[in-house]
Order: sequence, then structure tokens, then C-alpha cells
Amino acid sequence: MVQSINAFVKRKQISKRIHTIFFGMDRDYEIETIQESDIKELIEQNCAIFPHLGKYINDDLKSNDPDCTYFVLKHKGRPVGNIGLTKFGKDYEIIGMNAEDWVLGYFQIQPLHRGKGFGTLLMNKVEELARSKGIDKLWIDTTDRPQEAVAYKLYTKFGYAFNSSHSLPDFDYVIHILVKELK
Repeated sequence: MVQSINAFVKRKQISKRIHTIFFGMDRDYEIETIQESDIKELIEQNCAIFPHLGKYINDDLKSNDPDCTYFVLKHKGRPVGNIGLTKFGKDYEIIGMNAEDWVLGYFQIQPLHRGKGFGTLLMNKVEELARSKGIDKLWIDTTDRPQEAVAYKLYTKFGYAFNSSHSLPDFDYVIHILVKELK
């Protein structure tokens, strides 16, 4: 049976993305809990995507908070993406969010590794963790910055719905809050 499926894949030249979703992750990739050795490279990657959030990224990825969990996507042992499960924290109280509400932490995949289904795998991993903790609602935020327009569309694709928008006094952009009821 496996041989006939493999032959079918080769004959039909199914895309790598479909192959990844159908057969599981490419052996060159793995998802694991973030390690100390991953942090420096992930901070650089995240700061390149979110330069306005450098201080926060550094603090979050280095957090020893037991409520904060980050997963890293690795390609051939090197970090190429991440996602986290954490809480909003006190900084979000200024826009009326509960500091104890659960939120997706920094979610990014490096450009060369996008479009292969890894975003879905990371999102599923963090939502599975949330459900295992009894979390029934998960939040995420993004901004109106042009480079984050794709992120907003991606989050809605994953079932997150618009909740509110806020201007922040220390930043020159609007933050959009999205929410998803976990089942």
C-alpha cells in the first residue's frame, strides 16, 4: 500500500506542500519547545520582522514564566520559525485587555520556509497546548502596518475573528485584536 501511494505521488508530481500535509513533516524539519541555544537567532529573526518590538521580543523569548511556552520550527537543526502561548500581561491593560487572558506569542516563519504548511503545523501545536491547559479562548494581535497585512489574513484563515482596534500612545500604528473560541 505504501509503495503504491509513493508511486502515485511520484507519477502525479504532487506539490511538496500536499506531500508534507499528507505524509507529515519533511524529515529536515522539526517542531520542538524552544531551547536556550535557539533564543539568540530567534530574537534576530523576530526583530527583523517586528523591529518596533525588539525589547518585548527579547523579554518574551527569554521568559522563565511557567505560563509562557514557545515552540520553534527548525530546518536541519537551525531555527526558522516560532510561535508561543503566553498571557497578555499588564502592558495590554491600557487597551482594556485582561492581563491574564491567553494570547499567541510571536508567530513567524522565515520567508524561504513559508507556503509549505508549517504555519498550520505551528498553529495547531500551540492550539493543542492551549486546549490541554483548559483554555477555551485564545487571542492574537497584529497591527495595521503594511508588512503585517498578510498576518491578519492568515489569522482569519485559522478561525480568528476581529475583536477590536486600538491606537497605542507609544507607537505609530493601530493594533488589531483577534480572538478564537477553542473547541
